[in-house]
Amino acid sequence: MNHKNKNILYKLLFFLPMVIFLTCITLPKEYVPDDKIIYLKQPYYLTPVKYKPEKASPYKWDVDPEVDPVNPGILTLSDYNTLLKPDIYLDAKIYKETKGHLQLMKEDPVYLSLKEQLLNIKVEKPLPRKIIKGEKTKDYNNAVEYQYPEEEKALISFFHNNEIKITFKEGRKYFYKTNGDYFEEDAKGTELYAVFEKNNSFRINMDGINYYRSDKEQKLTLEQGEIMKFIEPFPQYSYKPKDKKYKYIFFVEDFINEKIDSIALLHDNDVRYDYLYKTDAVLVTFKEIEAIAITNEFQKSQHYFNKKTRTTEALYSYYFPEGIRIADIHKPLTYSSINPIWPENYLEKKMGYFKIFYTKKDEQLLNKINAQKLLEINLLVKRLTGINFSNDRAVVLPPDLESYRKLHARKEDEILYWYPSGFQTKDMIIMWPPSVKRYEGEEGDKYFWEKEFYEILAHELAHLAIGEVTSVFSPVPVWLNEGMAIYIESTYSPDTKHYWDIAFNVSHDR
Repeated sequence: MNHKNKNILYKLLFFLPMVIFLTCITLPKEYVPDDKIIYLKQPYYLTPVKYKPEKASPYKWDVDPEVDPVNPGILTLSDYNTLLKPDIYLDAKIYKETKGHLQLMKEDPVYLSLKEQLLNIKVEKPLPRKIIKGEKTKDYNNAVEYQYPEEEKALISFFHNNEIKITFKEGRKYFYKTNGDYFEEDAKGTELYAVFEKNNSFRINMDGINYYRSDKEQKLTLEQGEIMKFIEPFPQYSYKPKDKKYKYIFFVEDFINEKIDSIALLHDNDVRYDYLYKTDAVLVTFKEIEAIAITNEFQKSQHYFNKKTRTTEALYSYYFPEGIRIADIHKPLTYSSINPIWPENYLEKKMGYFKIFYTKKDEQLLNKINAQKLLEINLLVKRLTGINFSNDRAVVLPPDLESYRKLHARKEDEILYWYPSGFQTKDMIIMWPPSVKRYEGEEGDKYFWEKEFYEILAHELAHLAIGEVTSVFSPVPVWLNEGMAIYIESTYSPDTKHYWDIAFNVSHDR
């Protein structure tokens, strides 16, 4: 170290104690020491109850329902709206049923038999009849009739609209249309075959076997059901069992090795279930417009469905296993629906613009909540943020600290070194457990229920409002998010503003 640097170091060591001393004597008298800063706004005369750090892990969802892959519920469960509700048990059942049933169907003997017959059938397109006329036999208002030289006692009619009909002696009829299509019927009017020139296709009925072929697809209908092979838009086989209101589609990568990419079950009412091999996920699609995606870990989300690419795109809703749906994520404002399935067996009560979730043992404590103050907080947050967020916000009152810690935990064995007065998570406000003391004595209990409860609520509701307008999954910077919440809380409570003015001055001066 050179001589110049040594002199600078000596000066710092000399002046540092003086700086610390001057800073301390100039601090406001109401300065809150660091070891109490976590208790934020409590008056000086209250003594916070300190709880020791404890480990906590998030709630675990051991969901493994029994299903019958042969006769699963998805064969009859065709109401798409049922799946829009947050229900991890139903989601797990839908995933397991869809995957198990569709994998089983790829080995279905009826399907494999029909597929083999389709691939081995040898039928050529019927050729058109020769259009020639013999001696004229009759004039009609709309046609002229002639003998048909190709067959005995057959007649050919030329209509004024340029269509042609040949009638054979046993009653068969052949029709030739102006667009080049032609078809033939038996004496009872049953179609024998039809040829469509525009797309180079034909269908034919052979002893109860109906066959159709074009450049892009083949179809075979037998007594057991219907089998189809499509080339476009994706290589696939379609199988419809006889007299059923649903069909199956087997998507393959190509028609050479026929490796299955995905399998689908389509109901007649436009609800469709897909199992995707590559992602090991299930899609439930409605009218091929929107889809519910369920992963192998039973994580569910709602999306726009692009039927051209068979993929999900814009995110509409996201589901949490606790029983929470955050919806309209693709719109300026979101909303949430919450049906908690935590083991505490929460009850629900509507209070003003809030839904309060509580346990039976805390029911009497709800009488301490002032409904008018709840209304004031809702209106205050809307006015100060300028966000007309959705109402019916969920406020959870945990029964004890263990539940509180589990709701706060983000990972396994997370240690909660300090206990916040409340927090917001997954579009919910988690309040301090109302039956757990925060302060010593009756004054502390009175302070919590008359003041602090609503200050916490105002702060956390501001976070939810900001999250709603900026999207739950792309939050604003912490300084802006917390700054707005503190501003709103301080506007509601003069004591809170006084505290934060002190905290700001201390932080700024130091």
